[in-house]
Amino acid sequence: MADQRLPTVNADDGQWGDILNQFIKKEHYDTGVNNAANGGHKNITVQPSTGAAGTAPIKLMSGTLLGTAEAGAIEFNNDSLYFTQTTGTTRKAITTNDINGNLPANNLIEGYVATATTAGTTTLTVTSKFQQYFTGSTTQTVVMPVVSGLTIGQQWQINNSSTGVDTAGAITIQSSGLNTILVLPAGSYATLTCISNSGTGTSSWVYSQNTSHITVSKTQPTSAVIGDLWIDLN
Repeated sequence: MADQRLPTVNADDGQWGDILNQFIKKEHYDTGVNNAANGGHKNITVQPSTGAAGTAPIKLMSGTLLGTAEAGAIEFNNDSLYFTQTTGTTRKAITTNDINGNLPANNLIEGYVATATTAGTTTLTVTSKFQQYFTGSTTQTVVMPVVSGLTIGQQWQINNSSTGVDTAGAITIQSSGLNTILVLPAGSYATLTCISNSGTGTSSWVYSQNTSHITVSKTQPTSAVIGDLWIDLN
């Protein structure tokens, strides 16, 4: 095939159509007029790679970042790929996994929400934030999400910052079937992990808990857990 180029003015007589077609076919996915495979000439559709060198569908050249970020801009600089969002026109670095599937990051910012205890019930869903803080001075029941809509390994951290004493400030954590997984005393936290996508009981969850705290009372606190230290004043 001849080199793909634009026609030469005052030359290429009788060949302009053929030359233009060759050039266009080089730059566009040629599948016919208004063919859905090429986006109907309304959207950009590129051919897949053949696996051979130089056939990557899209290849970005590393260059200097824009002096002022522009909404919608995609930029590649050295080893980093950037996309600029509209809100605040903020340039964001796109994070990618390494070859082993690991995700590098300087710090992971988990979602956070604080809820004042009211002796009521807080029901979590698949979209609930990871960090669930509970303040106030009374009890609360937390119902974990329905596991059928979760990813195995998905976690939530429940932090009981209630000032209630003993059972007056405890948080009861339940499965979606309202089975008690654990009772979380004031001043402690637990991380719950989904280990099954079926069932509504406690077997779909495992948890780790900070259990060390000191309670001073005349009797052993009813909400004590393994690892607690309590003092009997009798």
